[in-house]
Amino acid sequence: MKVVDPGHKYALSLLDYGENAITSITFVKRMGANYPGNTSSYPGTTLQETMRACLDRTRYLNHQKWSVFNLIVQYCLVIAVCALEYRAALRHRRWPPLHPVNGATCWKCLHVGCTGSCHPARSM
Repeated sequence: MKVVDPGHKYALSLLDYGENAITSITFVKRMGANYPGNTSSYPGTTLQETMRACLDRTRYLNHQKWSVFNLIVQYCLVIAVCALEYRAALRHRRWPPLHPVNGATCWKCLHVGCTGSCHPARSM
């Protein structure tokens, strides 16, 4: 893993694709009072979306070959997604979602429990 833009862009190594093969992951970057230090912005995904994908991957691997360690990873990912979604709910002054891991996500902010009322002035 190589940091391309700290906190936002990463180059990840690939398996079974040859030497020095990489892919990338980009997290959303925004500017403004709520994002101190950011001097640029661009679209991207969120930690929650990435962790949901990792959770699905771990469940898949566990079905291939069961391991208690897969269950530990799943538990940790669920706790992490819940914590991030609860944090977002508190920041946006709404109730924490009932199903933070598998609930429907808002198309504007990718948070569970938001009904699209977030960032009303932003058009995406």
